[in-house]
Amino acid sequence: MMSKKRFLLKAIGLAIQEMRKIKGLTLEDVASQVGITKEELIEIESGRVKNITKEDLEYFFKMVKIT
Repeated sequence: MMSKKRFLLKAIGLAIQEMRKIKGLTLEDVASQVGITKEELIEIESGRVKNITKEDLEYFFKMVKIT
């Protein structure tokens, strides 16, 4: 069974990916603006990331204009 934390990270990752695509942004666009690698963004979007900070989330959401 998926833990609550794992479920939330997966849902957040999918939301970031969906908004990135709606905005027409590439993985490279977002990763460079956030200051992470493309591979790290793939991990976040797939929900495989182990932890994501509040600051990271705020930055992602501002970047895709979700506030």
